[in-house]
Amino acid sequence: MKNEWIIGVDLRSRHEGAVEYAAWWRSGAGSDAVPRFSAVHVKGGMEKASASLLGAYAEERTRRKPPFDRVATVFPGLETAVVEHGRVEEALEAEVRSRGASGLLVGRKARSDEISAIRLGTVARRLARRLCQPLVVVPPDWSRAAVNKGPVLLATDLGEDTVAALGFARAFARSVGRPLVAVHAARDVARHFHYAESDRHLSSLRDKVVEEVCARTETWMGGQGARGCACVAALGDPVERVLAMAKDVDAVLVVCGSRRLAWAERWVQAGVGTSLAAHASCPVAIVPPDVSASFEAER
Repeated sequence: MKNEWIIGVDLRSRHEGAVEYAAWWRSGAGSDAVPRFSAVHVKGGMEKASASLLGAYAEERTRRKPPFDRVATVFPGLETAVVEHGRVEEALEAEVRSRGASGLLVGRKARSDEISAIRLGTVARRLARRLCQPLVVVPPDWSRAAVNKGPVLLATDLGEDTVAALGFARAFARSVGRPLVAVHAARDVARHFHYAESDRHLSSLRDKVVEEVCARTETWMGGQGARGCACVAALGDPVERVLAMAKDVDAVLVVCGSRRLAWAERWVQAGVGTSLAAHASCPVAIVPPDVSASFEAER
């Protein structure tokens, strides 16, 4: 597996945070783990759009500089390419496969402080469901000027779906010199706290649950060859707790596995990875469960 990453570049400014993050990653990586980056713009992905959207697209193309001109100011010397395709996500996935790339970076639709009903964007959502390699989703306003100072967070349910995510998280944390913290959110235990007889009893129950969850997480991490990493228990909704923790510790990246939800399942529940990527104030990496072998050599 090449240590090569592709950055998806659009005509608007959504990709600018991803380019900034790639430039930071490259400058901060150790000499033996410097990734190679290239930018790809998909031309022709708007052919089936509505007339109003096509008009906005044409206006944007006329008003703004070509995307690679803006990229060059952020990441000088970045290799660039333009591909023709009717579907952006299919073209980017094909580029990852054909190049044997390690993964893909894309921008998010909504800024970190923006209130928006649609935060992730159609292309990013589709890529999260189908991409064969890790996908890193970056807020469009992420900047090296205010780079996150905290650790890499691994959001894990202690299942097989996050084994590959752990391998990627360890490799990334090592490459940029940041500590790795594993977060396991125990959703179902919180309801038992309603039966607490007093505040002291409630505090005792919480402490016991946290201790048990941390112990399970440490055991699981040890079984994956990751002894010594910090483990944290988060009680409640996994998405809410991980988002809050990422903000509190100023995480530089949140890493999670992909459950590959079927079409019917997505109607009743959103994937944890896409929910984190849509709302996190820092970049989020979504790692497919079938790429664990790619990181064995890096463990």
